[in-house]
Amino acid sequence: MILNLTKENIENLLNTCNFFEKNNFYNSEDKIIGRGHYSLFAAIGIQLINSKIIEIGTCTGHSILSFSNNSTINNNTLFTYDINPCNVCQNILKTSGAIFSNINLFDPKIRESNINHILSANIIFIDIDPHIGIIEYDMVLWLKKNKYEGLIILDDIYLSKTGHEYENRKIEGHYMYQNLWAKIPDNEKICISNVGHSSGTGIVCFNFEKHKIII
Repeated sequence: MILNLTKENIENLLNTCNFFEKNNFYNSEDKIIGRGHYSLFAAIGIQLINSKIIEIGTCTGHSILSFSNNSTINNNTLFTYDINPCNVCQNILKTSGAIFSNINLFDPKIRESNINHILSANIIFIDIDPHIGIIEYDMVLWLKKNKYEGLIILDDIYLSKTGHEYENRKIEGHYMYQNLWAKIPDNEKICISNVGHSSGTGIVCFNFEKHKIII
């Protein structure tokens, strides 16, 4: 997989595809590179061809819609999971073309029964609420144990990090930095927050030699 995730390339791709002009579900701040991650995901969607994306944590559906950018032309397949389907905006989900399910992929039995489906994804995006980081880290370890070869994208990796603008989120019980990001070895992760979410966006990969990530 080759992904050019420089700010310049993301801006160029978005200017070419007019993603936000075609999808009026986003507010102005959502579109700012480095504040929201939707521009990043839309740029990733353009660059992927014949690929499979799994999202865990649909919420309203804005993220999977961003990933769906150019998916029909590029023959990408999208799957999104959320145990609270009432949060999902059906118009956004329908526009994305993603296949939705409310099964809990963090459940060990469900995870094992879907192992081939999960491991065959090129990208797995994890963004669940509350952002505690414990079951997310368990999923990362499970993927590593099963020799997952794709990319894991994690949201909110700097919640409660000392000195970060989101340090105060620890009051709400969000400990993503301590329970997740800080535990992942440096050679298995890269931070792309400068073009992702202001609360922190990171990529985890257990074999970066198979992929070319330009940042």
